[in-house]
Amino acid sequence: MQKKVFKYKFVYWLAILLSVIFMISFGIASFSRIITNSFNDLNDILFSITTFSIFILSIISSVSLILKNKSSVIILSSLLVSITITLSLGILISFFIFKDFGINKSDYIIAFCMYLLLFGLLYIIQRFKYKDQNYESIELIGTQND
Repeated sequence: MQKKVFKYKFVYWLAILLSVIFMISFGIASFSRIITNSFNDLNDILFSITTFSIFILSIISSVSLILKNKSSVIILSSLLVSITITLSLGILISFFIFKDFGINKSDYIIAFCMYLLLFGLLYIIQRFKYKDQNYESIELIGTQND
């Protein structure tokens, strides 16, 4: 029997595509932060560590999806949750500390669309994950196995 991660192949290929896109984008972001040496204060260091950890998590997610590991759905979900937390933290810092969030009306629209996209992907991944049915215990009912 073939190993499955999701019920439908479309969701599987969508998950691989998203994982690779996140891997490339956060890899470029980590590389550019290291090259420009932008470690001025604690915020820059924390966001650099967060960006690098999301990059590592997306590599692990891509590999586990390609190998069709059972824990790949959990890893991909944790990747999406960590991206959502990072986005939320960036918006909160921009809103309360720098006070520059909301100058343009597009800030609200882009933030809403990003949250909608991330939560939609998380819902699709959790909704269409493959649940392995184990029918061996049903066949053993009524037999004497001690």
